[in-house]
Amino acid sequence: DKKMDSKVTKIKELEDLTDQMQIEITGYLVSLAKENLTEQNAKNLHAMIRIVNELESIGDSCYKLSLIAQKKYNKKMKFHEKAAYEFDDFVELITELMGIYKEKMDEHLERRLLELAYKLENRINNLRDNLKKSVQYRLQAEGNVKSELLYLDLLKHLEHIGDNSLNIAQALRQVY
Repeated sequence: DKKMDSKVTKIKELEDLTDQMQIEITGYLVSLAKENLTEQNAKNLHAMIRIVNELESIGDSCYKLSLIAQKKYNKKMKFHEKAAYEFDDFVELITELMGIYKEKMDEHLERRLLELAYKLENRINNLRDNLKKSVQYRLQAEGNVKSELLYLDLLKHLEHIGDNSLNIAQALRQVY
C-alpha cells in the first residue's frame, strides 16, 4: 500500500544484474565442463548450473511481484481483508522453504532438510489450492474481479519462488 516507483526501479536493476550474473557464472561453469572431470565433479557442475538458473528465476519473480505491488498501489486496488491474512501464511511457508537452502548454499544438503523442503512444498501447494478456492468464493460473492485476479497473479509468482526453492534444495542434495 505504498508508492513503489523507486523500489521497482531498484529491483529491476537488481534483476538485470541477476541476468548478467547468470550468463557469466553459467559461462564459467560450462568452461569448466570442458576439463577432465570426475563423475562427482560433473554432477556438482550440473547442480551448480541448475542452482544459478533457479536463483535467476527467483530474481525474475521478485521483479514481477514488485510490478504487481506497484500496480496495486497505482490503481488503488484493495485485497479482501481475509486475503491479506491468507497471504501472510503463504509467504511464511515460502520464506521457510527458502531458508533451507539459504544457509546451506556451500555444502551438501542433508536428507532430513530435503525431506523438510518436500513437506513445505506440499503445504505450499495445498495452501495455494485453498487460496484459489477462496478467490472463487469471493468472486461468486460479488468480489472485486480485478483485485482477485491480481491476487491470483501474486500467488502464482510466489508459488514459482517456492518451486525454484525446492529445485535448489534438490540440487544441493546432489552436490559434494
